[in-house]
Formats: sequence, C-alpha cells, structure tokens
Amino acid sequence: MNLVDIHCHLLPYVDDGAEHFTEACALLEEQISQGVRTICVTPHWRSAMFETSQQAVEAQFVRLQEEAAGRWPELRLYLGREYFCDSEFLDKMQQEALCPLGKGNTLLLEFSTRHPMDVICQRIAQVQQAGFQVLVAHVERYDAVWDELDAVDRLRRSGAWIQVNAGSILGRDGSKVKRFCKKLIKEDLIDVVASDAHGLQFRPPELAACGAYLEKKRGRPYAQMVAEENPLSVILP
Repeated sequence: MNLVDIHCHLLPYVDDGAEHFTEACALLEEQISQGVRTICVTPHWRSAMFETSQQAVEAQFVRLQEEAAGRWPELRLYLGREYFCDSEFLDKMQQEALCPLGKGNTLLLEFSTRHPMDVICQRIAQVQQAGFQVLVAHVERYDAVWDELDAVDRLRRSGAWIQVNAGSILGRDGSKVKRFCKKLIKEDLIDVVASDAHGLQFRPPELAACGAYLEKKRGRPYAQMVAEENPLSVILP
C-alpha cells in the first residue's frame, strides 16, 4: 500500500510535535520507510495553548517541503491544521481564513474529552454551515462516545468523517481503547486512520504496523480504504 497520513505533527517549531528540523526530517524518513508516500502535516491551533500564526506555519512548511523535494522526490507533502473546536475557534472561524487539509475543504477538528455529544454535534453543524467538511480527530478519546457506540454513528450521519489513531488501534493507549477501536472496525465506523505522530519517542509513526493489523482483521481492501483511499480523497478531492 502507498499509505497516506493526514494527521501528524511533524512540522518543527510550531506546536508540541517535532522539536527541530533534524527530528522533522528523521520523522519523514521513518514514514517513508513504512510505505507512507503522502503526508499532510497538521500543526495544532488551540486558544491560549497553540496559537502559532498561519504565516509562521507556512514558512516552516515551505522549508520542510523544499528539503523533502531534494531528499525524497517520491514524497508528497501537504499542509493543514488541527483545530481545537471550542467557542474561541468558532469566533476565529468567522474572522480569519482557516487552513483545511491539503487541497480540499475539510477541517480536522479536535474536541475536549469532556464535551458532551450534543455540544460536539452542535459545533460540527456550525462548521458545516460555514461551508466546510469535518474530519473528527481521534474519536476514541472522547468520553461522549464511550457511553454508546451509536454516538459515533450519529457523528457520521451528521456528515462528519471519523479519524482514529493508528497507535490506539494497536493498543498503545491501553487495552480498553484497543477494544473500543475493535468495535469501531467491526461496525465500519472508521473513515480514516492516521498516525497523529508527534516525535520519534512520543507517539511515533506506526501506520505500517496498523495497516498490517487492519489487513489481517478485515482484509486488504478495508485497510486500503481507511489508510490510503479515504485520506487521499480528503486532501485531493
């Protein structure tokens, strides 16, 4: 498979991901060694925590893109942001241009683990009304979906797509999370698998291992759909 990663924090100096340019390049090399050929880097935006300007993010992205073009011509790099979807973000959405994933119109949205489902759905609807598609980041983290599996289906029925972290599927966040991810896989409630990689030590890229796991559990067509075809359709619609 030519794996596609559309949620990762490999861009240095902009959030809590890669600490410096050397680590960013090492992370790209690791991704390539695992069969990843398309990456959309997604620096955080969260009020009072990660407020790096879009201009600064784009400057670092151009630098990384230029380096990658010379060293790994087979790699395609794109830019997006991971937005923490609170009231401050909704205000920002009305006032500033946002950064969808790649060349598409999809925003990667993160929520508080404690947001109730009604609030999550309401905010997704507001973003959709503003003209964006929505990809819900690492849905397995939210308390609201643990109460009832149908909550994830409710998000999908609203028009949102669901992203799950590769490490969660592999059990890196504990057996309870892994069991929950197994249910999502069984019920076809995952649209995109991504690494959410932050560094070489903390949450490293694991898309290859996850792809192999998914292929074993559900077959190659399923693994290709969630780790290649669907993510590619988000950034290159």
